[in-house]
Amino acid sequence: MTWLLALLDACVDDPGAAALPAVDTGAFYAEVEPILGARCGNPACHGSAARPFEVYAVHLHRADPDATWSDAPLTAAEHARDLARARSFLPDALLRKPIDAVDHGGGAVWEDTGEAEWQAIRDWAEQ
Repeated sequence: MTWLLALLDACVDDPGAAALPAVDTGAFYAEVEPILGARCGNPACHGSAARPFEVYAVHLHRADPDATWSDAPLTAAEHARDLARARSFLPDALLRKPIDAVDHGGGAVWEDTGEAEWQAIRDWAEQ
């Protein structure tokens, strides 16, 4: 399945995709994407098509509006889009904005860099 997600990621309509850094997609889907969904996927934050860094998450925002609030797993296209967006925010914006609220309208998401979720994202981003 990882190869399929990587292939779909390459097909995402993202003009900057060629310049995005290579990342461990398996670690993203298993460790980072669930954190982003839980911490950033609220409709008032990034769980909306109207917001930058749109995040898809189970039980929250979905590519298909009829699937919003659904407990169905994310589709391969939703996973690929989440990955492409996260890659486009590497390294600084994904790590810096939610910790010190620099240019982050939602304020601080994590209080400090000692939090396990922030460290998981950092470890993935710095791999």
